[in-house]
Amino acid sequence: MVQAVTVTVTPVEDFVANGNSYNFRCNFALDDPTKDAIADWSFTNQQGTTFSDLYKNAGSLGEYFLHGYETRARFLGDMSGGNVELEVRGLTTADSGTYTCSVSVLGEGRAEASIDVTVLDPPGVPLLSISPNPVRENQDVQLTCAMTSGTAPFTYSFHVDDVMLTSGSSTTYDVTNVQRDQRRYTCKVTDVLGDQFAATSLQATLDVHYIDTPQLAPSSPVTGVEGDELSVVCTAEANPSATLEWTKDGAVQGQGATLVKNPVQRNDAGTYTCTATSAGILGSPSSTSTQLDVDVLYPPDGNPVCSVTTSGNDVMLNCEWQGGNPAAEVTWAQSDGQPIGSAQQSANQVAAPVLAHDTVYTCTAATPALSSAPRTCTVTISVPSVTVTPRPASTVPAGTPSHTLSCMVNLDVLPPVQGVSWTGPAVTAGRTTGEAITYVLVCQTKEV
Repeated sequence: MVQAVTVTVTPVEDFVANGNSYNFRCNFALDDPTKDAIADWSFTNQQGTTFSDLYKNAGSLGEYFLHGYETRARFLGDMSGGNVELEVRGLTTADSGTYTCSVSVLGEGRAEASIDVTVLDPPGVPLLSISPNPVRENQDVQLTCAMTSGTAPFTYSFHVDDVMLTSGSSTTYDVTNVQRDQRRYTCKVTDVLGDQFAATSLQATLDVHYIDTPQLAPSSPVTGVEGDELSVVCTAEANPSATLEWTKDGAVQGQGATLVKNPVQRNDAGTYTCTATSAGILGSPSSTSTQLDVDVLYPPDGNPVCSVTTSGNDVMLNCEWQGGNPAAEVTWAQSDGQPIGSAQQSANQVAAPVLAHDTVYTCTAATPALSSAPRTCTVTISVPSVTVTPRPASTVPAGTPSHTLSCMVNLDVLPPVQGVSWTGPAVTAGRTTGEAITYVLVCQTKEV
Protein backbone atom coordinates (compact mmCIF):
# COMPACT_ATOMS: atom_id res chain seq x y z
CA MET A 1 0.00 0.00 0.00
CA VAL A 2 1.40 3.41 -0.95
CA GLN A 3 1.62 5.89 1.96
CA ALA A 4 -0.69 8.83 1.40
CA VAL A 5 1.75 11.42 2.89
CA THR A 6 5.48 11.68 3.74
CA VAL A 7 7.05 14.26 6.07
CA THR A 8 10.71 15.38 6.44
CA VAL A 9 12.43 17.88 8.76
CA THR A 10 15.94 19.39 8.42
CA PRO A 11 18.00 19.18 10.45
CA VAL A 12 16.95 16.51 12.91
CA GLU A 13 19.00 18.10 15.70
CA ASP A 14 20.10 21.66 16.24
CA PHE A 15 21.23 24.24 18.80
CA VAL A 16 20.18 27.84 19.25
CA ALA A 17 21.32 30.64 21.52
CA ASN A 18 19.06 31.82 24.29
CA GLY A 19 16.92 34.77 23.18
CA ASN A 20 17.32 34.08 19.47
CA SER A 21 14.73 33.04 16.89
CA TYR A 22 14.68 29.67 15.16
CA ASN A 23 13.08 28.46 11.94
CA PHE A 24 11.64 24.94 12.18
CA ARG A 25 11.71 23.54 8.63
CA CYS A 26 9.22 20.83 7.64
CA ASN A 27 8.16 19.64 4.19
CA PHE A 28 5.55 17.09 3.12
CA ALA A 29 4.47 15.32 -0.05
CA LEU A 30 1.01 13.84 -0.82
CA ASP A 31 0.37 10.75 -2.86
CA ASP A 32 -2.66 12.56 -4.26
CA PRO A 33 -1.92 16.29 -4.57
CA THR A 34 -5.60 17.06 -5.01
CA LYS A 35 -6.36 16.05 -1.44
CA ASP A 36 -6.45 18.54 1.43
CA ALA A 37 -3.76 18.15 4.10
CA ILE A 38 -3.80 19.23 7.74
CA ALA A 39 -0.47 20.17 9.40
CA ASP A 40 0.37 20.82 13.02
CA TRP A 41 3.40 21.34 15.25
CA SER A 42 3.68 19.94 18.78
CA PHE A 43 6.38 20.32 21.44
CA THR A 44 7.65 17.98 24.16
CA ASN A 45 9.95 19.66 26.66
CA GLN A 46 12.94 18.06 28.40
CA GLN A 47 10.73 17.19 31.38
CA GLY A 48 8.47 15.09 29.11
CA THR A 49 5.46 17.42 28.97
CA THR A 50 3.87 17.63 25.53
CA PHE A 51 2.11 20.70 24.15
CA SER A 52 -0.02 19.63 21.21
CA ASP A 53 -1.20 21.88 18.42
CA LEU A 54 1.01 24.81 19.31
CA TYR A 55 0.35 25.57 15.65
CA LYS A 56 -2.27 24.01 13.39
CA ASN A 57 -2.99 24.66 9.72
CA ALA A 58 -6.07 23.05 8.13
CA GLY A 59 -5.61 24.58 4.73
CA SER A 60 -8.87 26.13 3.56
CA LEU A 61 -10.26 25.69 7.07
CA GLY A 62 -7.72 28.16 8.53
CA GLU A 63 -4.86 28.14 11.08
CA TYR A 64 -4.38 28.89 14.77
CA PHE A 65 -1.75 28.97 17.55
CA LEU A 66 -2.08 27.59 21.07
CA HIS A 67 -0.10 27.72 24.34
CA GLY A 68 0.89 31.35 23.88
CA TYR A 69 2.71 30.81 20.60
CA GLU A 70 0.41 33.24 18.84
CA THR A 71 2.70 36.06 20.11
CA ARG A 72 5.95 34.22 19.52
CA ALA A 73 5.48 32.24 16.32
CA ARG A 74 4.91 32.95 12.68
CA PHE A 75 3.99 30.59 9.87
CA LEU A 76 6.44 30.98 6.98
CA GLY A 77 5.35 27.99 4.92
CA ASP A 78 3.02 27.35 2.01
CA MET A 79 0.65 24.42 2.40
CA SER A 80 0.03 24.23 -1.34
CA GLY A 81 3.73 23.79 -1.84
CA GLY A 82 4.18 21.25 0.95
CA ASN A 83 6.05 23.67 3.21
CA VAL A 84 5.19 23.89 6.93
CA GLU A 85 8.09 26.12 8.07
CA LEU A 86 7.49 27.79 11.44
CA GLU A 87 9.48 30.63 13.02
CA VAL A 88 9.57 30.86 16.83
CA ARG A 89 11.03 33.99 18.42
CA GLY A 90 12.66 34.63 21.79
CA LEU A 91 13.63 31.06 22.60
CA THR A 92 14.68 30.31 26.17
CA THR A 93 16.18 27.24 27.79
CA ALA A 94 12.59 26.17 28.62
CA ASP A 95 12.04 25.80 24.89
CA SER A 96 14.60 23.00 24.65
CA GLY A 97 13.02 19.72 23.60
CA THR A 98 11.49 17.83 20.67
CA TYR A 99 9.40 19.58 18.04
CA THR A 100 7.20 17.32 15.90
CA CYS A 101 5.74 18.24 12.51
CA SER A 102 2.62 16.14 11.65
CA VAL A 103 0.72 16.10 8.35
CA SER A 104 -2.48 14.12 7.79
CA VAL A 105 -4.96 13.50 4.96
CA LEU A 106 -8.48 12.99 6.22
CA GLY A 107 -9.35 9.31 6.13
CA GLU A 108 -6.12 8.31 4.38
CA GLY A 109 -3.30 8.51 6.90
CA ARG A 110 -0.86 10.59 8.88
CA ALA A 111 2.94 11.06 8.93
CA GLU A 112 5.29 13.00 11.19
CA ALA A 113 8.96 13.87 11.73
CA SER A 114 10.74 15.39 14.73
CA ILE A 115 13.67 17.77 15.37
CA ASP A 116 15.50 18.03 18.69
CA VAL A 117 16.41 21.62 19.57
CA THR A 118 18.58 22.64 22.51
CA VAL A 119 18.48 26.26 23.61
CA LEU A 120 21.84 27.24 25.10
CA ASP A 121 22.90 30.09 27.32
CA PRO A 122 25.98 31.47 25.46
CA PRO A 123 29.12 31.48 27.58
CA GLY A 124 29.60 34.54 29.74
CA VAL A 125 32.93 36.32 29.98
CA PRO A 126 35.30 33.84 31.66
CA LEU A 127 37.68 34.71 34.46
CA LEU A 128 41.36 33.92 33.85
CA SER A 129 43.75 33.53 36.76
CA ILE A 130 47.50 32.79 36.84
CA SER A 131 49.27 31.02 39.70
CA PRO A 132 51.80 31.81 40.96
CA ASN A 133 51.96 35.44 39.94
CA PRO A 134 54.50 37.05 40.04
CA VAL A 135 56.94 34.32 39.08
CA ARG A 136 60.69 34.05 38.45
CA GLU A 137 61.73 33.59 34.83
CA ASN A 138 62.10 29.92 33.71
CA GLN A 139 59.67 28.71 36.37
CA ASP A 140 56.21 27.18 35.70
CA VAL A 141 52.73 28.66 36.12
CA GLN A 142 49.17 27.37 35.71
CA LEU A 143 46.41 29.22 33.87
CA THR A 144 42.83 28.61 35.05
CA CYS A 145 39.78 29.64 33.03
CA ALA A 146 36.60 29.82 35.15
CA MET A 147 33.12 30.13 33.65
CA THR A 148 30.65 32.62 35.05
CA SER A 149 27.59 31.57 33.05
CA GLY A 150 26.48 29.57 30.04
CA THR A 151 25.37 26.08 29.12
CA ALA A 152 28.00 23.34 29.09
CA PRO A 153 29.82 21.68 27.47
CA PHE A 154 32.47 24.26 26.68
CA THR A 155 35.70 24.29 24.74
CA TYR A 156 38.56 26.26 26.35
CA SER A 157 41.44 27.75 24.41
CA PHE A 158 44.39 29.57 26.00
CA HIS A 159 46.36 32.30 24.22
CA VAL A 160 49.52 34.33 24.77
CA ASP A 161 49.76 37.57 22.78
CA ASP A 162 47.11 36.32 20.32
CA VAL A 163 48.94 33.01 19.74
CA MET A 164 46.88 29.96 20.73
CA LEU A 165 48.64 27.63 23.15
CA THR A 166 46.05 24.86 23.41
CA SER A 167 42.34 24.11 22.91
CA GLY A 168 40.21 21.45 24.57
CA SER A 169 37.90 20.59 27.42
CA SER A 170 40.39 21.34 30.22
CA THR A 171 39.89 24.50 32.22
CA THR A 172 43.62 24.71 33.08
CA TYR A 173 46.86 24.95 31.16
CA ASP A 174 50.43 24.69 32.47
CA VAL A 175 53.05 27.06 31.06
CA THR A 176 56.57 25.76 31.63
CA ASN A 177 59.76 27.82 31.70
CA VAL A 178 57.99 31.14 31.34
CA GLN A 179 59.96 33.89 29.64
CA ARG A 180 59.82 37.64 30.12
CA ASP A 181 58.06 38.17 26.80
CA GLN A 182 55.30 35.65 27.68
CA ARG A 183 53.24 38.01 29.79
CA ARG A 184 49.80 38.67 28.33
CA TYR A 185 47.36 35.77 28.45
CA THR A 186 43.67 35.28 27.61
CA CYS A 187 41.28 32.35 27.56
CA LYS A 188 38.46 31.91 25.07
CA VAL A 189 35.33 29.81 25.67
CA THR A 190 33.05 28.42 22.99
CA ASP A 191 30.07 26.06 23.04
CA VAL A 192 28.47 24.03 20.26
CA LEU A 193 27.26 27.27 18.70
CA GLY A 194 30.86 28.07 17.70
CA ASP A 195 32.75 31.35 17.52
CA GLN A 196 29.63 33.40 16.87
CA PHE A 197 28.81 33.26 20.58
CA ALA A 198 32.34 32.77 21.96
CA ALA A 199 33.49 34.77 24.99
CA THR A 200 37.03 35.89 25.75
CA SER A 201 38.43 36.76 29.15
CA LEU A 202 40.01 40.03 30.04
CA GLN A 203 43.76 39.99 29.52
CA ALA A 204 45.70 38.62 32.48
CA THR A 205 49.26 39.88 32.86
CA LEU A 206 51.96 37.62 34.25
CA ASP A 207 54.59 39.49 36.23
CA VAL A 208 57.84 37.75 35.27
CA HIS A 209 60.80 38.58 37.51
CA TYR A 210 64.35 38.47 36.12
CA ILE A 211 67.72 40.17 36.38
CA ASP A 212 70.40 40.02 33.68
CA THR A 213 74.15 40.39 33.89
CA PRO A 214 75.01 44.08 33.41
CA GLN A 215 76.24 45.20 30.00
CA LEU A 216 78.92 47.85 29.50
CA ALA A 217 79.22 50.49 26.78
CA PRO A 218 81.95 50.63 25.71
CA SER A 219 82.77 47.05 26.64
CA SER A 220 85.72 46.02 28.81
CA PRO A 221 88.64 46.66 28.61
CA VAL A 222 88.54 50.44 28.25
CA THR A 223 91.57 52.64 27.58
CA GLY A 224 91.73 56.32 28.46
CA VAL A 225 94.36 59.02 28.03
CA GLU A 226 95.43 60.89 31.14
CA GLY A 227 93.77 64.29 31.22
CA ASP A 228 90.86 63.29 29.01
CA GLU A 229 87.35 62.32 30.12
CA LEU A 230 86.55 58.63 30.59
CA SER A 231 82.88 57.59 30.65
CA VAL A 232 81.38 54.07 30.75
CA VAL A 233 77.65 53.23 30.94
CA CYS A 234 76.40 50.13 32.74
CA THR A 235 72.88 48.82 32.06
CA ALA A 236 71.02 45.77 33.39
CA GLU A 237 67.65 44.46 32.26
CA ALA A 238 65.62 43.58 35.36
CA ASN A 239 62.07 43.33 36.68
CA PRO A 240 61.58 44.92 39.16
CA SER A 241 64.05 47.50 37.90
CA ALA A 242 67.57 47.38 39.30
CA THR A 243 69.75 49.98 40.99
CA LEU A 244 73.38 50.26 39.83
CA GLU A 245 76.55 50.88 41.81
CA TRP A 246 80.22 51.20 40.78
CA THR A 247 83.05 50.03 43.07
CA LYS A 248 86.85 49.68 42.85
CA ASP A 249 88.91 47.76 45.35
CA GLY A 250 85.91 47.70 47.68
CA ALA A 251 85.40 51.47 47.59
CA VAL A 252 82.24 52.97 46.10
CA GLN A 253 82.99 54.99 42.97
CA GLY A 254 79.46 56.15 42.21
CA GLN A 255 75.75 55.37 42.10
CA GLY A 256 73.83 55.03 38.87
CA ALA A 257 74.55 53.76 35.41
CA THR A 258 77.46 56.00 34.38
CA LEU A 259 81.03 55.88 35.66
CA VAL A 260 82.77 59.19 34.91
CA LYS A 261 86.42 60.15 35.45
CA ASN A 262 87.05 63.71 34.27
CA PRO A 263 89.92 64.16 33.94
CA VAL A 264 91.11 60.58 34.22
CA GLN A 265 94.39 60.10 36.09
CA ARG A 266 96.95 57.30 35.97
CA ASN A 267 95.91 56.10 39.42
CA ASP A 268 92.37 55.54 38.05
CA ALA A 269 93.64 52.46 36.22
CA GLY A 270 92.43 49.13 37.60
CA THR A 271 89.40 46.87 37.81
CA TYR A 272 85.94 48.30 38.50
CA THR A 273 82.76 46.37 39.33
CA CYS A 274 79.25 47.37 38.26
CA THR A 275 76.63 45.70 40.47
CA ALA A 276 72.92 45.60 39.60
CA THR A 277 70.51 44.94 42.47
CA SER A 278 66.73 44.36 42.27
CA ALA A 279 65.36 44.67 45.78
CA GLY A 280 61.86 43.35 45.02
CA ILE A 281 62.77 40.34 42.90
CA LEU A 282 61.52 36.87 43.78
CA GLY A 283 64.08 34.21 44.60
CA SER A 284 67.79 34.54 44.16
CA PRO A 285 70.05 35.97 43.00
CA SER A 286 68.76 39.46 43.61
CA SER A 287 71.93 41.05 42.28
CA THR A 288 74.50 40.41 39.59
CA SER A 289 77.67 42.16 38.50
CA THR A 290 80.24 42.57 35.77
CA GLN A 291 83.81 43.87 35.77
CA LEU A 292 85.46 46.67 33.84
CA ASP A 293 89.22 46.83 33.28
CA VAL A 294 90.52 50.37 32.82
CA ASP A 295 93.96 51.22 31.42
CA VAL A 296 95.17 54.83 31.54
CA LEU A 297 97.79 55.98 29.06
CA TYR A 298 100.29 58.69 30.08
CA PRO A 299 103.57 59.92 28.57
CA PRO A 300 106.97 59.89 30.31
CA ASP A 301 107.80 62.97 32.33
CA GLY A 302 109.68 65.80 30.66
CA ASN A 303 111.10 65.41 27.16
CA PRO A 304 113.43 62.99 25.39
CA VAL A 305 117.17 63.59 25.94
CA CYS A 306 119.68 63.36 23.07
CA SER A 307 123.43 62.82 23.55
CA VAL A 308 126.51 61.79 21.54
CA THR A 309 129.28 59.37 22.54
CA THR A 310 132.07 57.54 20.75
CA SER A 311 132.80 53.85 20.57
CA GLY A 312 136.19 53.24 18.99
CA ASN A 313 136.07 55.10 15.72
CA ASP A 314 132.23 55.23 15.68
CA VAL A 315 130.09 58.17 16.70
CA MET A 316 127.04 56.92 18.66
CA LEU A 317 123.72 58.77 18.82
CA ASN A 318 121.85 58.25 22.09
CA CYS A 319 118.18 59.12 22.78
CA GLU A 320 116.31 58.28 25.97
CA TRP A 321 112.80 58.96 27.35
CA GLN A 322 112.05 56.60 30.21
CA GLY A 323 108.70 55.90 31.88
CA GLY A 324 105.14 56.33 30.63
CA ASN A 325 102.37 53.88 29.75
CA PRO A 326 103.08 52.53 27.25
CA ALA A 327 106.82 53.15 26.83
CA ALA A 328 107.63 55.70 24.15
CA GLU A 329 108.78 54.51 20.74
CA VAL A 330 112.12 56.16 19.99
CA THR A 331 113.41 56.60 16.42
CA TRP A 332 116.50 58.31 14.95
CA ALA A 333 116.46 59.98 11.54
CA GLN A 334 118.87 61.91 9.34
CA SER A 335 118.21 65.47 8.28
CA ASP A 336 116.51 64.23 5.12
CA GLY A 337 114.08 62.16 7.20
CA GLN A 338 115.72 58.82 6.38
CA PRO A 339 115.40 56.56 9.47
CA ILE A 340 118.56 55.30 11.15
CA GLY A 341 118.23 51.81 12.54
CA SER A 342 114.92 50.55 13.91
CA ALA A 343 112.48 51.95 16.46
CA GLN A 344 113.12 51.01 20.10
CA GLN A 345 111.22 51.36 23.36
CA SER A 346 112.25 54.07 25.85
CA ALA A 347 115.87 54.36 24.58
CA ASN A 348 117.67 54.04 21.26
CA GLN A 349 121.41 54.07 20.43
CA VAL A 350 122.61 54.00 16.83
CA ALA A 351 125.87 54.65 15.00
CA ALA A 352 125.79 57.93 13.10
CA PRO A 353 126.39 57.55 9.37
CA VAL A 354 129.48 59.35 8.01
CA LEU A 355 128.04 62.51 6.53
CA ALA A 356 129.10 66.05 5.82
CA HIS A 357 130.11 68.56 8.43
CA ASP A 358 127.27 69.96 10.60
CA THR A 359 124.87 67.08 9.93
CA VAL A 360 121.67 67.29 12.04
CA TYR A 361 120.12 64.13 13.53
CA THR A 362 116.63 64.10 15.06
CA CYS A 363 115.26 61.74 17.68
CA THR A 364 111.46 61.38 17.62
CA ALA A 365 109.67 59.91 20.66
CA ALA A 366 106.04 58.96 20.08
CA THR A 367 103.39 57.50 22.40
CA PRO A 368 99.58 57.16 22.12
CA ALA A 369 99.41 58.96 25.45
CA LEU A 370 100.34 62.22 23.73
CA SER A 371 97.43 64.32 22.58
CA SER A 372 99.87 66.63 20.74
CA ALA A 373 102.62 65.93 18.21
CA PRO A 374 105.48 63.57 19.15
CA ARG A 375 108.37 65.00 21.22
CA THR A 376 111.79 65.48 19.59
CA CYS A 377 115.39 66.37 20.37
CA THR A 378 118.28 66.98 17.93
CA VAL A 379 122.09 66.78 17.77
CA THR A 380 124.50 68.26 15.20
CA ILE A 381 127.68 66.32 14.37
CA SER A 382 130.60 68.69 13.47
CA VAL A 383 134.36 68.44 12.75
CA PRO A 384 136.33 70.80 15.04
CA SER A 385 138.22 73.64 13.32
CA VAL A 386 142.01 73.86 13.91
CA THR A 387 144.16 76.98 13.43
CA VAL A 388 147.99 76.73 13.56
CA THR A 389 150.23 79.85 13.78
CA PRO A 390 152.48 80.90 12.28
CA ARG A 391 151.26 79.49 8.99
CA PRO A 392 151.42 78.30 6.30
CA ALA A 393 155.16 77.63 6.92
CA SER A 394 157.78 78.53 9.43
CA THR A 395 161.55 78.41 8.69
CA VAL A 396 163.86 78.11 11.66
CA PRO A 397 167.67 78.26 11.26
CA ALA A 398 169.55 75.29 12.44
CA GLY A 399 170.73 75.57 15.93
CA THR A 400 167.93 77.77 16.99
CA PRO A 401 167.31 76.95 20.64
CA SER A 402 163.51 77.05 20.39
CA HIS A 403 160.60 77.97 18.20
CA THR A 404 156.94 78.36 19.23
CA LEU A 405 153.97 77.04 17.22
CA SER A 406 150.34 77.70 18.32
CA CYS A 407 147.36 75.33 17.70
CA MET A 408 143.86 76.83 18.23
CA VAL A 409 140.93 74.33 18.37
CA ASN A 410 137.13 75.02 18.41
CA LEU A 411 135.79 72.95 21.33
CA ASP A 412 132.09 73.75 20.84
CA VAL A 413 131.33 70.67 18.72
CA LEU A 414 129.79 67.21 19.00
CA PRO A 415 131.27 64.81 19.71
CA PRO A 416 133.39 66.89 22.16
CA VAL A 417 137.21 67.30 21.70
CA GLN A 418 139.05 65.05 24.12
CA GLY A 419 142.55 66.45 23.62
CA VAL A 420 145.09 68.16 21.30
CA SER A 421 148.43 66.61 20.20
CA TRP A 422 151.33 67.42 17.81
CA THR A 423 152.83 64.98 15.36
CA GLY A 424 155.83 65.37 12.95
CA PRO A 425 159.63 64.95 12.68
CA ALA A 426 161.52 65.86 15.79
CA VAL A 427 164.57 68.08 15.79
CA THR A 428 167.51 65.96 16.97
CA ALA A 429 169.14 67.62 19.91
CA GLY A 430 172.73 68.70 19.28
CA ARG A 431 172.41 68.64 15.46
CA THR A 432 175.02 71.23 14.21
CA THR A 433 174.96 70.86 10.47
CA GLY A 434 173.92 74.46 10.19
CA GLU A 435 171.72 73.64 7.29
CA ALA A 436 168.12 74.78 7.14
CA ILE A 437 165.80 71.77 7.63
CA THR A 438 162.05 71.85 6.83
CA TYR A 439 159.76 70.02 9.30
CA VAL A 440 156.01 69.35 8.75
CA LEU A 441 154.21 69.62 12.08
CA VAL A 442 150.56 68.49 12.25
CA CYS A 443 148.19 69.52 15.05
CA GLN A 444 145.62 66.75 15.63
CA THR A 445 142.44 66.65 17.74
CA LYS A 446 140.91 63.61 19.31
CA GLU A 447 137.12 63.48 19.72
CA VAL A 448 135.29 61.49 22.29
